[in-house]
Amino acid sequence: MRAEELHDELKIFLDKVYNYLSETEDSVKTTMTMPDRVDTGFFMREMEKLLEEIRKDVKARKELCGSIVAMSIAKDALNNPEKWEEFVEGRFAKALPHIKSLPKIPKRGTPEYEELCEWLKVDKELEPFISMRWSTLCDLCTELAEEGKKLPPGIRHAYTEYTTIFRRRNNRDSKE
Repeated sequence: MRAEELHDELKIFLDKVYNYLSETEDSVKTTMTMPDRVDTGFFMREMEKLLEEIRKDVKARKELCGSIVAMSIAKDALNNPEKWEEFVEGRFAKALPHIKSLPKIPKRGTPEYEELCEWLKVDKELEPFISMRWSTLCDLCTELAEEGKKLPPGIRHAYTEYTTIFRRRNNRDSKE
């Protein structure tokens, strides 16, 4: 697997970087000349930028894998509900999918907002003082979707977010 090979190479590279950083720290404090300290600081800044870009790219690929894993599990569960699995295992990790319904909250003062407040049993006099918590509404819509129920009145649009949490498998669980 290419990802595993890259991970192993990255660990070797990181060991070299940490050794270099340790040596650099010692010499910056003691023997390094001022111009060398300036250049070292500059290149540390440049390395910091590169590593941040790599971190962002790696995170994006992890999230892509997670979305596809969660979508695939959801699709398989729809096609074959009796084979629903809470998680999927690889050789090194377990994947726990999270499928969430994300609603678009209607604007205050619209008929849709009033429908939602009525469904939530919000007193008309308190309506101007109520602030909808989006995260709570997401949880409610997700719960309704899991039960096969419709979205609350007033919520016209929602999209589904597919994410996955990846966990390292215990060595004793390994399939090797």
